[in-house]
Amino acid sequence: MWLVLFIVVALAILGWILSPVFGVKRSWAPREESTVEEQLIAERGKLLRALKDLEHEHEAGTIGASEYEELRSDYLAETAAVYRRLKELGVGTEGERG
Repeated sequence: MWLVLFIVVALAILGWILSPVFGVKRSWAPREESTVEEQLIAERGKLLRALKDLEHEHEAGTIGASEYEELRSDYLAETAAVYRRLKELGVGTEGERG
């Protein structure tokens, strides 16, 4: 009885350890067959996450003020370009929060 229980637990642990190796891989990169809209939406999400992460790093003091301002300016410019392109394509962005 103990041997069966030990084997079941050992297999469960082994499965848990190996699940990242054999499991489904997820990527933040857009799929190759995705449309321009889907790629822009993915890029928008990436940029908004980067801005949020940058803010947290600045609040934590891990980056200096000048580096923060430079990176923030670059990210905001890229984000604005993505929003303009989405607007040109007629993709709605109302009601979204970053």
